[in-house]
Parts: sequence; structure tokens; C-alpha cells
Amino acid sequence: METLGSLLDKYSIAKNRFWVLTSEGNKEKLPAVLDQLHALQTEIDSFVALAIKGEIPLQEPKLKMYKHENASGVLFQSLGPAIDKLFDANWTLWKLEDLRRNKAVPDHERLAAADAVSGSNRIRNDCIDEINRVFSELVKK
Repeated sequence: METLGSLLDKYSIAKNRFWVLTSEGNKEKLPAVLDQLHALQTEIDSFVALAIKGEIPLQEPKLKMYKHENASGVLFQSLGPAIDKLFDANWTLWKLEDLRRNKAVPDHERLAAADAVSGSNRIRNDCIDEINRVFSELVKK
């Protein structure tokens, strides 16, 4: 089941792909990414409309297990900061994954990047949960 948080997560990742392709001058893949962004925007609009009408669930139960990790502690009162933090977390993950895969980087740096991925991914998932929580509270009002 999709939620507002999961849809915004997908949108954020597609937006990162757009920024990277644009900065690299890779224009051949841009139309597909723009199509994906447009489709996600349409899906987000539809989700919000159905949620306001009470026709779909607003949250999905999470069954993730985080061994040896504490919650990130991110709590938000409104959607804007939660969405900003999600986009920031996804950009951080993008850069960490690029660093982790770069064979020209020393192994200790690649390992540190790999270790940092789990913490950033936890922040990302907590932001998704917070977006869903805040949106659910808004719709209930």
C-alpha cells in the first residue's frame, strides 16, 4: 500500500535522478525521468484527494526491525519540514551510495560510507513515518 510518505520518497529519489542527469548533461534519460516525476505528481494528487474523502488508509503499519540502532528522533509539527528532511536524507543516501561504489576511493572511506548508509536510511524511514503521521492528523481535523 502506498502512503503519502512513500510516494514523496519515490518523488524525492526521482528528483535526485533528474538533478544528477541534468548536472551531468545526460539529456537522453531526462524524458523518462520527467515522465516518472509527472506520474508521481499525479499519483500524489490522487492520493491526497482520496485521503481527504476518507476513501483510503493514511498509514501503513511498519514492520521494520532496526537492530543496534536508535530512532533518529525526528518529529515534526507540519509537513514542510518533514518533506524537506526526507529530501535531504535521500540526497545524503545518494551521495553515500555513490561514494560506496567508487572503486577509486580508499576502502576505509568506502566502508565508512557503507556504515553511514544505515543511519541515513533510518532517518529517511522515520521521515516517511512522520509525513504519514502529520498528514493523518491534518486529515482527521
